[in-house]
Amino acid sequence: MNHPLAEMIPTLNQVTKHLELDLTGRDLDSIPPRVLQFTELEALKLSFNRLKTLPPDIAQLSKLKHLWLDFNEFKEFPEVVCELTSLEHLYLSQNKLGNVSPKIGQLRSLEKLL
Repeated sequence: MNHPLAEMIPTLNQVTKHLELDLTGRDLDSIPPRVLQFTELEALKLSFNRLKTLPPDIAQLSKLKHLWLDFNEFKEFPEVVCELTSLEHLYLSQNKLGNVSPKIGQLRSLEKLL
């Protein structure tokens, strides 16, 4: 079954050229599986959606440096982001998070946590 927004997601070739994918404000409640194929991504914008969790497979995006998760519906810190060891900027504001996991210390390259 195709994800309802599959046609809005660019092809692998288009994304690879730009190394950034912007899915801001697409009313997503999950990340379309096709996005996880873009292993060369350096920036993924998922702001202003309805995300509550992240799939474990997001760890495949090992080159990701910038991840926008702000303005979603997270109630718990998505610990899988701690496996994204190239991450430099993580945007999580405007969610309903209680605490940030101590595992965030694994992100040695992290410069900004907002």
